[in-house]
Amino acid sequence: MKYAISNICLFVFLLTAVSCSTDDVQQETSDTEIPEQTDSLGIQLSNYDKNIQTLIQDQNGLIRGFSLGMDSELIKSKNSTLQKVDSSAAAYTYSSQLDPVEAADFTYQFANKKLNKIEVVIYPENEYRQGLYYRELKNYFSSKFKTKAVEENNSLTWFVPTQELTIRLTKTGSKKFHDLQLVFEKLK
Repeated sequence: MKYAISNICLFVFLLTAVSCSTDDVQQETSDTEIPEQTDSLGIQLSNYDKNIQTLIQDQNGLIRGFSLGMDSELIKSKNSTLQKVDSSAAAYTYSSQLDPVEAADFTYQFANKKLNKIEVVIYPENEYRQGLYYRELKNYFSSKFKTKAVEENNSLTWFVPTQELTIRLTKTGSKKFHDLQLVFEKLK
């Protein structure tokens, strides 16, 4: 009986020691960058909701395969299948149906015919879907750029100095509408 009690005490002590040491390791990594092994799983689009996959489409760019600095004519030609909502010399706006009830508008802004800002407004069906987009986009961009988002109120901001990039994801709308705004622009 004494051996059983001493073995249980030893087991509890070892379990406590191991959990304390792993908490220290997690705290160290959580304050800096996301661990590298997260990247390979986190940016695989097949792991995300089908509408997130439709929204992002191509992992090679920021969204839909586009990156800041691309030529305006290339943006125009690659969006030819989408419904054009508005266009000028400085910006093109396209609308895309993600599914029968959810949609997104993509606005590409230019300076000297080069893409310098992308703004995406997502129109989820309800508040639950807004939360799903918010969480999944947070996971996707944190994994893709190996950096944590700064969260404030209903907004996330990623600063990616290696690409001179800022990404902002904000819950917008009202009690009836639960939109999201996603903005990619040069680091200020």
